[in-house]
Amino acid sequence: MTGPERFENSVADEARHWVVKLDSLTPIEHKRLERWLRESSTHRDAFAAAKREWQSMAFLKLLRNEPVAKGDPWVAKKRARRKQGRRYALPLAAAATIAAMAIALGWTWLPEAGYEAEYYTAVGEQQEVALPDGSSILLNTSTSLNIQFSNEQRNVILDAGEAHFDVAHDAKRPFAVITSVGVVRAVGTAFTVYVHEEQAEVTVTDGIVEIAKAPEDLVAAVKTADLPDSRAGPVQTLAKGYNATISETIEDVAAVDTEVLERKLSWQYGMLEFVNTPLGEVIDEVGRYTPKTLVIEDPELESYPVTIIARTDNIDGLLSNLDISTDAFAVTHVSDGRVLISTEQTQ
Repeated sequence: MTGPERFENSVADEARHWVVKLDSLTPIEHKRLERWLRESSTHRDAFAAAKREWQSMAFLKLLRNEPVAKGDPWVAKKRARRKQGRRYALPLAAAATIAAMAIALGWTWLPEAGYEAEYYTAVGEQQEVALPDGSSILLNTSTSLNIQFSNEQRNVILDAGEAHFDVAHDAKRPFAVITSVGVVRAVGTAFTVYVHEEQAEVTVTDGIVEIAKAPEDLVAAVKTADLPDSRAGPVQTLAKGYNATISETIEDVAAVDTEVLERKLSWQYGMLEFVNTPLGEVIDEVGRYTPKTLVIEDPELESYPVTIIARTDNIDGLLSNLDISTDAFAVTHVSDGRVLISTEQTQ
């Protein structure tokens, strides 16, 4: 192989590498890709060719459930599975990659019969999901949801937990998140829904959403069996920066201070931030990210103000910092999996 041929193959291979990773690039990798594309027209042409190649080979084969030819290691290994008499259910990795390619190529394709999938996260786990319509979902700890897309509706049943939805605009197919207490509907926007203690907390980070107690007020094409018991209630609109709670009624509708909002949603970046927050609230939130049982033994400590920052995957580190950052209380790990927080004097 001559030098120029070797160079051309190398550039093509790198272009394919970037195309396959489009759905999982880190911010640093995004910058590297942008820099690589700016370096030369050869890189840009190779990248465009790789996208066309992916479209004609991997994308179509995934949809048709055809085997991918050997010798194409850069093509995603997972295939689409057709369920006889039911809708498509694309494997998670394939669906994410297809959605990324759809965004890159400007496609608005959706399988004719629709799309269904289920996602779960364990305690302390987070997962980002790219959907075929260009939307994305970030699942927080202990979250489960079911996706039901059709040609008329984009519905997500949020059974438990918390998720952030970044919705691709499609005026003809509204995007609805259905919970046990109500529903949130958007066309193209971003928002977070947290289901806990028989209520759903909604926070809008971009655009506008509608919320309602009665699902039939906002969702016309969802399976009847999936609808929660509805109670009469008006449809309300929430704009960017607003928060509301759906329980027996829609309540606590209010704008959220920018700094408070950033701390509230810091889990999306793998962080937990608290500023002068009562210890009781801190422990309730931190407890979501660990299988250990956190117990405040002295009720007087519930209101103790705490300022701390930690990673969601390092709760033990947060507890250790609590232990050494103040003389007000001590943290004790017990062999049965409990963590006891008590006044220092009792230790």
